[in-house]
Amino acid sequence: MPFDSPLVYVYIACAALLGGLVRGFSGFGASTAFMPIASSVVTPVVATPALLLSDLISSTSLLRGALGKVCWADLRPLFLGAFVGFPLGLDLLTRMDPTVVRWVASAIILTSLGVIASGWKYRGPPSRRLEVGIGFISGLLSGIAQIGNPPIVVYWLGLDMEPDRMRANLIIYFTILTMVGILVFVLKGLLTSFVLLIAAVTLPGYAFGMWLGNKLFPLASRATFRKVSFVMISVAIVISLPAADIWFNRR
Repeated sequence: MPFDSPLVYVYIACAALLGGLVRGFSGFGASTAFMPIASSVVTPVVATPALLLSDLISSTSLLRGALGKVCWADLRPLFLGAFVGFPLGLDLLTRMDPTVVRWVASAIILTSLGVIASGWKYRGPPSRRLEVGIGFISGLLSGIAQIGNPPIVVYWLGLDMEPDRMRANLIIYFTILTMVGILVFVLKGLLTSFVLLIAAVTLPGYAFGMWLGNKLFPLASRATFRKVSFVMISVAIVISLPAADIWFNRR
């Protein structure tokens, strides 16, 4: 799909609204909704920093509440691994074929959704070494395609972590990773004028979706919203698969 087509910006705006809604409610999941759709019309190297910039600006509204509930002991081992894996993932992102990145991201997200939907949970004891490893995998996946939440969410769900604590942890975790990611993109000279344009298209819908999701968190049934989010993300992945490009005139 050519960049001068209005549909490019419609796709990205819709993906941003959906991503912000999921992020605002749960504290995570923006990339699982945004990246598959956005990466189907612009390259992941463009979509990733656009999402990072939009998230950093928009998530300030969530930080005040999250800082009062975050458990830093949960996050320290994750950061030890993530700070190694994240730059490595960003480097791979700049080297990999965009279509391969899209297939890999979609496959990981679909697998993770299947695991969560099946009800499977990690049942082992907490382990600092395991948490550092989870942080590394999360950081690597975040760098490659901004999909670093599944390993952490599955692990914490298995520990029966309280929703408020998990949400606050995820908000802080991904805000800090976002700052690191933007710094890396700046150092690599990848924050181009086109990236900034896509970020400008992304920001309004993303910020509104995040605000709305944050308002819904204390009001809506978490189980119901989780099911709705699951369906929306699944649909987003299906329509954004490389194999579906011909259906939506994206070739």
